[in-house]
Amino acid sequence: MPVELKEAKKVSSNSLQTPHDPQVTYSGHKGKGYAVQVAESCGNGEMPEMITQVEVTRACDSDAKATVPVVESLEAAGQKPKELTADTGFSSGQNAATLSGYGVRLVAPAPAPAKPKAGQVYPPPAASCPTDPAKGTEWLRCQEASPEFQKRYAVRAGSEATNSELKRPHGMGKVRVRGEARVKLVVYFKALACNVKRALRYWLDDTLSAEGASPPTPACGGLRRASALA
Repeated sequence: MPVELKEAKKVSSNSLQTPHDPQVTYSGHKGKGYAVQVAESCGNGEMPEMITQVEVTRACDSDAKATVPVVESLEAAGQKPKELTADTGFSSGQNAATLSGYGVRLVAPAPAPAKPKAGQVYPPPAASCPTDPAKGTEWLRCQEASPEFQKRYAVRAGSEATNSELKRPHGMGKVRVRGEARVKLVVYFKALACNVKRALRYWLDDTLSAEGASPPTPACGGLRRASALA
């Protein structure tokens, strides 16, 4: 039977990418490999911001699928934030409503553009999203259109630096192992090394560190996708 090549757009992103690692999938703008969801604290002032959770997921999966599991893991570790700041990929009405049930406010742009309306009432910064998913998207739109949103959302830019730090000095952008289990182990060690480096920098700086001081539970957390190319 003759073999025919498929057009690129007809090849599924979760199709086999390499026989050396069957778990590897494809992301249209990142290439083949794995995705790494990284959460870190923010708003600690002079205290160091720490990576609080990393999750290795398939590159082809939507970031929106990782939002709730990351918060569940943070809660189990005693690191659940009051607010989770993330980009649009992690945002959805369903996620905003589900996180509200956990007592976490999702600070993220709405999946659809926010269009302020005349006489629109904006949710105050402390207002919780309704737990009804049908109302979650509208709540996100109102939040994004509010005058305070850009200032509150600006903290997410810090996660770009963490993403760069993990991919460049720590080499997460291209790991030297194959197989999901090995990739996960490498990613965990790289995140641990990053935290140890930040903690040592803080503890060795006498002008900032106090005897026995330890970082508090974060009031705010940032969530960002990195990549681990196998």
